[in-house]
Amino acid sequence: MIDPITLIELTNLKASGQLETLAAHPQLAIKPEWMDELAQNKDSWVRRRLAENPALDTSDDVLASLLKDKDYNVRLNLAENPALVNSCAMIERCAKDRSALVRQTIAKNPSLSSIPGVSESLASDRSLYVRLNLAANLAAIRGSAKAANALCDDKAVRIRRSLAQNPAIANQPGVVAKLSTDKDPEVRLNLAYNPAIAYNPVILETLAADEDSSVRQAVASNPAIADCPDVIKELSEDEDSSVRFWLADNPAMVNLPEIADRLSKDESSAVRYALANNPAIPACTANAQPWQTQPTTQKAPSI
Repeated sequence: MIDPITLIELTNLKASGQLETLAAHPQLAIKPEWMDELAQNKDSWVRRRLAENPALDTSDDVLASLLKDKDYNVRLNLAENPALVNSCAMIERCAKDRSALVRQTIAKNPSLSSIPGVSESLASDRSLYVRLNLAANLAAIRGSAKAANALCDDKAVRIRRSLAQNPAIANQPGVVAKLSTDKDPEVRLNLAYNPAIAYNPVILETLAADEDSSVRQAVASNPAIADCPDVIKELSEDEDSSVRFWLADNPAMVNLPEIADRLSKDESSAVRYALANNPAIPACTANAQPWQTQPTTQKAPSI
């Protein structure tokens, strides 16, 4: 049932020429013929307001008309309209839009994976920023191995760095393996911090032996290594005291008193300090150990 008060409000807006306000009204759908008129209005600002109106119906002819609008801001507003996030027609059309800004917006859409071929197409887009947004899109990377692999091989290092941070790559083991040996250390560093590698001991072992100490530090601080005693042992013997420091601070040490005992005697005071203040350590030993006797108020020494 149409609310008469709302109808009067809409009628007054139309009669007074306040078409921008009318086009943005959330109840505009009760007058579909007016939506069609507004979509054809010569004033682009009116069409822009209509394009961002959540009252738009994904099956409307109005949507088809706006998708062809010559003003890219109209198409951009459509791409950003939350009411159209699942619109196949909108996604497919905007993914091929001549404006890179429109394609960038679509590359962030969580419904990309439900439409075959769109993610794959955007993965080879000429715009760096389109590919960047796609690399950070959880649903798109989770749903398309082809797109994930294309981004993994992208020549632009920023793309690979972004992809290495995406938790959805956990579903793409081949991609994770490639990124773990990427020539760029920041790609490998981002991967080391990514929860996607939590249950991948092979990748953890690879990164724990990385030539870049910052990557090894990231692995040493990752609680996921709790199930990888060989990785922990390797890191506890690392030549870089910063790596050993982050390992000593890691709650993964809780079930490894032998390693903890070794670190409690480490030559680096920073490592011993980190171990002394690791809240997980008291849980794995009944008696006070040498690494627990240092006052917790002491400032961390520099490494």
